[in-house]
Amino acid sequence: RADYAPAGPAPGPPASAAAQARGALAAGEAAPAEIASPAVALAPAPAQIAPPPVPPAGAIRGIAAPARAVPSPIEPSAGERSPELPRGRVVGERFAATQAWLTSVPAGHYSIQLMTVKASELAQMENFLLRASKVLPPEEFHVYSVKIDGVQNYRAAYGLYPSVAETLAAMRELPPMLKIHKPYHRSVARMGSQNKQ
Repeated sequence: RADYAPAGPAPGPPASAAAQARGALAAGEAAPAEIASPAVALAPAPAQIAPPPVPPAGAIRGIAAPARAVPSPIEPSAGERSPELPRGRVVGERFAATQAWLTSVPAGHYSIQLMTVKASELAQMENFLLRASKVLPPEEFHVYSVKIDGVQNYRAAYGLYPSVAETLAAMRELPPMLKIHKPYHRSVARMGSQNKQ
């Protein structure tokens, strides 16, 4: 029988990967390069919109209100004349009030025309209205402008009535001093048109 001699010590378990790497380094072998992960391009973060600056509390309280537009004065249209303000305290006051009154009352109503004077005779109308205001409400008297044959005149009227019949009935009840100049009924529409002459 042939003699059997063991060739050497039995092989041990395989070395670990780390041990093999250390062995390779010791033997001068270069370690394999690590595989770099591909770079991922990141989208830039959206820019944040800064909120508007908050003014101090005092500035908010003291902020100026927007200026209001001042309407331009209404110019009379072609063919219309702006009535002239007559002299005399009572005449002037009633004339100014009558300008608004003519545009606010129904044109189909009537008033009692009391007298007509030229611009040079306004003192006569002033005295007439002073005396008439002592027996009838002053706010019921109306003074308006009228041109007669191109001459500036002014008329005084009294009251406001819805019909000719009621105007005539009121004329009969007037105090005697108001009947001196032969009163006559006059429509508001006619008064307004004469006032613009």
